Amino acid sequence: CAERPDWFLRVGDLEIDQQRQVGSAHHATIVFQGVPMLYTPWLDFPLTNERKTGFLTPSFGSTGRRGLEMSLPWYWNIAPNYDATLTARLMTKRGLMMNGQFRYLQPQYAGEFDAEGILRDRPTNSDRYGLAWRHRQTLLPGLTASLNLNRVSDDSYFVDFADRISATSQTTLPREVALSYNLPWGGVVARVQRFQTLQDPAAPILPPYERAPQLLGNFFKADWLGLDLKLAAEYVRFRHPTQITGQRALLNPSIAYPMRRGGLFLTPRLQYHWTAYHLDPGTGLNQNVDVPVYADTRRQLPIASIDAGATLEREIRLFDLDLVQTLEPRIFYVKIPFREQTQIPVFDSALADLSYEQIFTENKYFGHDRVNDANLLAIGAATRFLDATTGDERLRLGFAQRYYFESQRVVLNEPLSTAKHSDLVFFGSGRLNSRWLVDGGLQYDPNARHAERLNVSLRYQPEPGKLLQGGYRYLRQMIDAQGLTTQLRQIDLVGQWPISANWSAQGRWNFSLYDHKVLEAVAGLEYNGGCWAFRIVGQRIATATKSATNAVFLQLDLTGLSRIGTNPLEVLRRNIPGYQRSNEQARDTGPASTTPWYQPDY
Repeated sequence: CAERPDWFLRVGDLEIDQQRQVGSAHHATIVFQGVPMLYTPWLDFPLTNERKTGFLTPSFGSTGRRGLEMSLPWYWNIAPNYDATLTARLMTKRGLMMNGQFRYLQPQYAGEFDAEGILRDRPTNSDRYGLAWRHRQTLLPGLTASLNLNRVSDDSYFVDFADRISATSQTTLPREVALSYNLPWGGVVARVQRFQTLQDPAAPILPPYERAPQLLGNFFKADWLGLDLKLAAEYVRFRHPTQITGQRALLNPSIAYPMRRGGLFLTPRLQYHWTAYHLDPGTGLNQNVDVPVYADTRRQLPIASIDAGATLEREIRLFDLDLVQTLEPRIFYVKIPFREQTQIPVFDSALADLSYEQIFTENKYFGHDRVNDANLLAIGAATRFLDATTGDERLRLGFAQRYYFESQRVVLNEPLSTAKHSDLVFFGSGRLNSRWLVDGGLQYDPNARHAERLNVSLRYQPEPGKLLQGGYRYLRQMIDAQGLTTQLRQIDLVGQWPISANWSAQGRWNFSLYDHKVLEAVAGLEYNGGCWAFRIVGQRIATATKSATNAVFLQLDLTGLSRIGTNPLEVLRRNIPGYQRSNEQARDTGPASTTPWYQPDY
């Protein structure tokens, strides 16, 4: 700060306890630009970075759905490995909401419990709440238990009370209890998984199946007499209030013989896919085709594949740079006989997105309810440009395509195709120099001569605090959550840039060209006063099919003391990659952790 600081803390009495490493002040006033901003008759503060029980800085804000709001958090430092935060959140359009968070850490277990609720929410005249509990515990060496429970009072809870589009667009909340046992050569998981489905009245969706219970086993033995051995096993009972229910068992052993010499590799693989179903009587027809579902169904499939490729290198000089270029051709052949599967229900399977990696796999569906027939050859190639000195990757390009020797007969929510080849898949990504970063992918239908899928983004970032980024996403045809055919066309523009010596601007505009609506928009201005900063940020997010909410954040950041107002930093960090505050010296690496003493690995 300057010789005459723009802000200071004026106190009546100040006491410093060096033994307890605590300071206290009576009749304290924060004075900013000569104007008293905040008064408190008493406050205390730690002299070190140790946590301390007490009130945290209140925050203020305004949104369209909640009106003016103020939050006052109180932090309780229970013990070095326990803490809690209680927050009173007053909203003029809603009422008073109370929030509590409890975190704990022990050598054998750790977790976090969150609860919030409001009595008599004014617009709905009902009690509303949200609960979340995550817990992970080591019972024995290799034996771990985990818990992930979530519940809200009603379908519109996140729409009315959340500030993130990732929360407002949630449709399912998991409730899962799991027990896992890890071995040097595999692992076993037992779990029960249920969901709370949040419905949008304008766009209702079908709830997912519950797995109650599910037993999973995956085992692997590498280089046993030169062979790689694998076994995947599963038993699961699927439950649903309106759809077909039943049980499924799976055994999928495989054996592979990987061969490598220099930059060449060849891997033949044999698999046996055995699946058995026992379906509950009286649960109707298959939800995908009008074919009667039999109570007991089995499917047995031998699968053979050969994966081969090479990695070739050469040294080149391009644009005054010494580079190493690789050429990585790859071919993949797979043979799977046809099995009639229309009598098998669809519990958890769907058509996987076509990508470079997915082209070189045996099954085009994920899940186990559908296994495609195949007599095909996949061909592709990739090339990489590496810095000859550091080994850093500068550019990566590639393409791949499948060629069918026989028409595929197994389908799932897709028409039968007699095409001799799949769509072409292209990808590219690279850091052209220290400022420019490009990334993109294309799925192209050569028969219809149009793109099925396109993703492209370009980023310009000459230094921390300066960023311009644009992206475009296109999907010609997709099935939405309601089972309807729709299209995806979105643009995403992001920026952070100084506009004067003290002022900088930030913003994001994520817009759906197909729906003609804003998915999320953020606009902000930030003033750097040296030892303080001021931020004003506006946000608009889509909360449901036909609704949106607006929010305004105002914050005064007094460097080294506190931040007064509504915190927009989470919004800015989430929407602007590499966002950096104007009054910080070091570049942020990402969102600040809310748990500095413990980071759970869920």
